[in-house]
Amino acid sequence: MRARLFVKIFAALMLGYVAVHWILWNVWVKDIVSGKYAGGDICRMGYVYGSRMPRQDVRTLPLQHIEANEYDGRPIDVLTIGDSFSNSGFVGENGCYQDYIATLSKCSVLNVLPMPYTIRPGADPVGTLIKLYHAGYLDRVKPKSIVLESVERSTIQRLGYFVDFDVTATNAALKEHLDTKVNGFRPMTTNVFINDGNFKFVANNLYYYPIYGRNIDTTVFRRKLSKPCFSVQRPDQLIYYFEDMSSIPLATPEAVNQMNTHLNRLADMLAAKGIKLYFMPVVDKSNLYRDYVIGKPYNKSVFFEQLRPLPKRYQFIDTKAILSEEVKNGTKDVYYPDDTHWSWHASEAIFKRVHFEK
Repeated sequence: MRARLFVKIFAALMLGYVAVHWILWNVWVKDIVSGKYAGGDICRMGYVYGSRMPRQDVRTLPLQHIEANEYDGRPIDVLTIGDSFSNSGFVGENGCYQDYIATLSKCSVLNVLPMPYTIRPGADPVGTLIKLYHAGYLDRVKPKSIVLESVERSTIQRLGYFVDFDVTATNAALKEHLDTKVNGFRPMTTNVFINDGNFKFVANNLYYYPIYGRNIDTTVFRRKLSKPCFSVQRPDQLIYYFEDMSSIPLATPEAVNQMNTHLNRLADMLAAKGIKLYFMPVVDKSNLYRDYVIGKPYNKSVFFEQLRPLPKRYQFIDTKAILSEEVKNGTKDVYYPDDTHWSWHASEAIFKRVHFEK
């Protein structure tokens, strides 16, 4: 009798366990972590409820850029190089800001993937540009302008300390890199509904976010906004990446000045070839929306404020000034609510104001 009762209880518990997992997976978690919709990197990382924005990766603009592996010798007006913001065609509708440059300035645009650092992980757009300079690639392509892009949280590390202006790459290594195709988002493809992600979803949304404002791994933070800035289930919920915060102390006056000096030197090198340098630091998501965070719970970034008054021999694209005005005027989804990257609203707003020569 006791054995039968034990078996029945165990079977009921297992059935309940399976049922809970099935419900969590199919009702909430699957749409967050799978590739059903484009973008959503920060939502997947933090298993965040209420910020997922269903969308597809589509192209609708009449003029579009080309990638380096597609280059066929045609005349190029603008060459772009940067981190994931310059290679984020997988985040949603018209995800490449280069297509807005092409369409709004009616010019040809070529994008080059950044090569990886040799001494630490991550993309190295600055080093890649210098390698292209020394290898003669810019002499072959002959762009009129170059857009060097870097997300704010990584910019001081890339430009505020030592920059090797003599770094080179072999012709073989450069050719192999230029032939590389852009790697889009590769989502979780598991169909196993019993997984630890379901537990993380529950723990984060019922305990860690309400109490600590972060996920269990301390990689994703959540804050409440004073107005709806997004068009999702929770329009006043801001989620952002932890490096937005950890990078703020790096932007000292000395580091920003050094960065500006390096950019001026790079601009002079390019000017000798008849190329105009545009520098586009991409404002961090947490920085852009900070004025609307209830309680102002985190430090304020002064990166852009310190950079603006410095003497420049390059063209500065002030993404914080442009996009802050968009948010202030009520434009929703300037950044995607579920992603670390901006949306087409940001690209359109910026390149309606910044134009390039043909």
